[in-house]
Amino acid sequence: MKVVFNLRIKEKDYVAKRYARFNVENPNDLELSLDEDKVKANYKYISLDAGQLAQCQAFLKEFYCHADKEGVEHISQDITISEFFPLRETGYTPSKASVISTNRGLNWS
Repeated sequence: MKVVFNLRIKEKDYVAKRYARFNVENPNDLELSLDEDKVKANYKYISLDAGQLAQCQAFLKEFYCHADKEGVEHISQDITISEFFPLRETGYTPSKASVISTNRGLNWS
């Protein structure tokens, strides 16, 4: 399960996502007890999501090229894939959105 937040960086709006649960087979099982493990797992799954978006962008571009070569006249050019970039918090303490406990000795930087 992902949790979504509104994020504003230099007057531009974004959507920030993080995984809240990692066990697909049993979503009620909070199997990762260490915050450091949660950070690593979150980065892994967010990176996989980014890869899927990159593939979608490439496939859509090829689809439009192929449709153009085949002479397809009526095809929507309004299909868009979200832009993305992985973002990792840095600093001495995690944000409230990260839900990482600050009293467990996690090296956040």
